[in-house]
Amino acid sequence: MTDRFDLEQAIYDADMSSDLKAAFERVCDGPAMNQDQLDNMLMGLWQVAELRHWKLMDMFCQTFKLNEYCDDPEVLALRERVKAGTLKENVE
Repeated sequence: MTDRFDLEQAIYDADMSSDLKAAFERVCDGPAMNQDQLDNMLMGLWQVAELRHWKLMDMFCQTFKLNEYCDDPEVLALRERVKAGTLKENVE
């Protein structure tokens, strides 16, 4: 299982500033890029950002035992009741 130190590392790993700086330098200082090359570079950066954020969210859920990482029997029982449609609230 993960702990808060793993979560902190995942937060730092999600930083994209060095990647964006490298892309900026490539566009500004490198040879001219055509539209297709620029589109591919931006799409690649976008995909990397998506993956890093997915990893961060998964690490968060592991650390706080959320979603599929939950092991609290009371919460799991309530989830089953919600799925079965047997959980009703008293609204008065």
